[in-house]
Amino acid sequence: MYVFEHTIYKLKQEVGDELTWYHALQYPEINRLADSRSSGHPQFDQRLKELSEGNEIESFGQRVLASDPQIANLTIKLAPAAKVEQKRFWIEPIELSIPYVAWQKNGQLVSAFVPGLGLHVTREGKLDPKFVGDLRIEIRSSLIRSGMLNDLTWLPRLDEFGTLELVESKQKVRLPSAKQVAMAEPDDEEQEELPVVGTRLDSHDGLGKQRARKTLGNPDAMPGFHIQDRVKKLSEMMGEPEK
Repeated sequence: MYVFEHTIYKLKQEVGDELTWYHALQYPEINRLADSRSSGHPQFDQRLKELSEGNEIESFGQRVLASDPQIANLTIKLAPAAKVEQKRFWIEPIELSIPYVAWQKNGQLVSAFVPGLGLHVTREGKLDPKFVGDLRIEIRSSLIRSGMLNDLTWLPRLDEFGTLELVESKQKVRLPSAKQVAMAEPDDEEQEELPVVGTRLDSHDGLGKQRARKTLGNPDAMPGFHIQDRVKKLSEMMGEPEK
């Protein structure tokens, strides 16, 4: 087993006077709405740890942020559509301050999450003014798609939430090693993938195609050329204790 010191970034936001909303970045399966007066949420943290340890190593890597996230507010000016303005219940443009959290996923991608709209945005580039401009466009498009610009019923509610906070916590996550995964018994019902996607190549040693096929007892195999060195290297790698 490998033990990882895993950093989980949780969003915290007051909802009304008595409730607090919690959400962990890269954990879309779980949210928590709790009494604002309660201190600590061990059940929520325990569930996050269970979700982490329930992943394979490759999937667990998607839970790990490559850089520290940053919280910011984006001010967006919204004007009523022409048909809405004609009805006279929304005339003047309004400005909304919408909080979001953003982080650099890797050297090429940057992501942002807008909790008030449940909006996730990922773009190629850096966490710079250009990305903020793209995010503003995405927020406006989300508001249009959701119908929030049809009247003033829902837009004011975006200002009712409290300040968005970022809470960092660390969990010791235990994951199986690659060797343990390889030694686990395969599922009898699981279809083997290699015969489906792979093509068998028999090494051609100059003895002729017919003899090579007869030796290996596989008349459907294709001859392979100049692969002996690669097969030898692969054999050595698979023979190591940690494959």
